[in-house]
Amino acid sequence: MNLSSPIVVRVRETTRGSAGIAIVAWSVVMAAAIFGVRANMSRHFFELVGVVATFLLGGYLGWRRKLGSIFFAPVVSWMFAWFPLIVAEIIRDGFFKGAVVGVLMSTIGWLVIGFVEFASIMAIALPFRLASSLMHHDSDIIIDPPSSFS
Repeated sequence: MNLSSPIVVRVRETTRGSAGIAIVAWSVVMAAAIFGVRANMSRHFFELVGVVATFLLGGYLGWRRKLGSIFFAPVVSWMFAWFPLIVAEIIRDGFFKGAVVGVLMSTIGWLVIGFVEFASIMAIALPFRLASSLMHHDSDIIIDPPSSFS
C-alpha cells in the first residue's frame, strides 16, 4: 500500500439553523397581504408589503444557502392563507358567491399563485446565493502523510 501521495480533504461550512421561522413569518405576512388585496382594502400598500416580504425571504434563503426550502414556502403560505382568502372573497362578493369564489381561489387558483411565489423567491434567492458563495470561500486542506508511512 502506497501512502506517500498527499490526501486532499475539502472542508466546507454547513448552514446553521432552520429556515422554518422565516418561512412561517413570510407566510403570515403574505396571508395578510393577499387578504388586503382581495378584500379591496389598500391594494397598493398590501402589494408593496407582499413584494418586500418576498424579497426579504428570497434574500435570506439565498444568503443562508437554504434554496431547498423554497420548494416548501408556497405550501406553507397556502396553509396560512386559504382561510383569510375565503374570508376576503366573502367580504368582497357577499357570502354565497364569495364562499364559492374563495374556495376556488384557495384551491385551483393557488396552483398559479404558488408557482408565482416559488419562481419569484427563487429568482431573488439565486443572486444572493451567488454573492454568499463568492464571499464565503471554501478552503482546501492538504495533509501530507507522515514520513514513517513511506
